Amino acid sequence: MGNGTLAIEDSALRMMLAENPDGAYADAQIDDYGQLPRSQFPWRPPLRMEVRARSSVGPQTRRPLLRI
Repeated sequence: MGNGTLAIEDSALRMMLAENPDGAYADAQIDDYGQLPRSQFPWRPPLRMEVRARSSVGPQTRRPLLRI
């Protein structure tokens, strides 16, 4: 959805979002199960995921979190 992309680099998944207009929604997600039933999902415990994230948005433009 939106302009998110997912690339495999050196056995790692890299999720990226290109510049996005204000208020527009975009995501990049791991989704390799397609239409499979839950019993056939390829990822099973034990599973290790390491996440490193960064943002190019400066602190002056961050929006507060919406809590419901």
